[in-house]
Order: sequence, then C-alpha cells, then structure tokens
Amino acid sequence: MRAILSFSLSLCFALSALGAKPPQASNADGFTPPQLVSKGPKWKTVEQLRQFAAQGDPQACFELGDRLLNGDGMTADPAAARSWLDQAARGGVTEAMFRLGKMNFDGVGGPKSIDLALDYYAQAAVHGVPEAQHNIGAILVSGRGVKRDYPEGLAWLIVAERSGAASNAVARTREHLAKRPADIAAAEKRAAEIIAALADPAQRASAAPRFSTAGARPTTPPPIAEPKVDAPGRVKVDLGPGFTPPKPEVTLPKS
Repeated sequence: MRAILSFSLSLCFALSALGAKPPQASNADGFTPPQLVSKGPKWKTVEQLRQFAAQGDPQACFELGDRLLNGDGMTADPAAARSWLDQAARGGVTEAMFRLGKMNFDGVGGPKSIDLALDYYAQAAVHGVPEAQHNIGAILVSGRGVKRDYPEGLAWLIVAERSGAASNAVARTREHLAKRPADIAAAEKRAAEIIAALADPAQRASAAPRFSTAGARPTTPPPIAEPKVDAPGRVKVDLGPGFTPPKPEVTLPKS
C-alpha cells in the first residue's frame, strides 16, 4: 500500500512538472528582460480603423487616408484622403508627408499649391525619406515652381542617392554641370553638411532645403485672355544640349 501511494505521488509530481509553464528568464537581481511586441495594426476592421483615426491615432489616420486616396476597400475620396493624411503628417508619419507633397504638387484632392508641396517634401526629406529628397533635388535642378539652383538641387540628389533612391539623376546632373566645377564643388559641400545634420536630430533644422520662388518658372502656362489664330505653343526653356532635368518621383512609397 505504501509503495502504491509513493508511486502515485511521484506520478502526480511528474505530470505537474510537464504541465508547468517554463520560467521567465531573469537575472539574479530580479530583472526580467523586455518582452517581444507586435507591430501589427490595432484594428481588425474598417470600422475599427475609422474609430482609431477619429481618436487621432497617427498610423490609423495614415492608413485611412491612403485607402481613401487609392479606393482600397472603400470609395475613393482624394479630398478626404488629404485631410486624414494631414493629420497623420502632424503626428509624425513621414510617408504621409511625402504623399501630401505629391498631392499638393499635382493638385490631387484639392488645389495645386507649390508652397505646400515644398513644405511637405521638406518635412519628409529632413526625416530621411529618399523619394522626398530626390524630388526636392529634381525641383531645384529643373526650376519647377522655384528659382533654379543647381548646387542646392544636386546636393539633395546626392543625399537621396546616399539614402537609397534608385536614380541616375546625380550622374546626369554632374555631366550637365561638367563645365561648372564650382557648382559641383558647392553641391558636394552642401550635401556633406546635409548628411551630417540629418544624423543629429538636434541639427535637422539646418538641413532644411533652401528654396527661392523669385524669378521662378511657372509650373503651368499662364491663361490666354483672348483666343488667337496660330497661337504659339508653350515656350520651351533651353537647359543645354542633351540634358533633361530629373523628374520628381511618381511612385509612392509602400506603407
């Protein structure tokens, strides 16, 4: 009888040990290491997404704006998309800053505004978005809505390339400026300053792009007051033989 009881107790202890949870890893001083976290969204449905966005969650505002912009799972509404993306940008979502730059530059979801486009692009650029850095460089090199500035434009194209932007814009612009070595040297110096400033959050403000709209080329031709027979086409600006300025990126970064 005593042997049976001893065996039963041993069996109970063994089964209990098998079902026990493994102990939490900890040090002798009682420290428990941080647990893994999930990066999945807090919402499971569109209705929950709207609720989180209404509460001001920046990522929810961004996803809702992105869906409204592309008609993903809901009716496309570019105007509403611009509003939600603006809230996301104010909450620090850099992808929203870039999208708003493109939307304002193209006049999607509202009136075209070069000033707002440049502002949003600049915000995204100083936060390290390569596409925004490229677009700033392309705008400055080509003079789209701003005064053309080769050194500043090439500098931002260099920064974008260092950040991973896939483009041959730097090589083409350098080739175009081959007879202007001072501009290339100034661009390289400015690019080094920008890269150093972006590496230090306290110095990011000094990396802000330098724009000037004085003497800028308009982004669209001025309206003709009265129809004229054989009216001339849009005036073309001579940028030099064989040189086509880099174009702003059209493809939006994936969320």
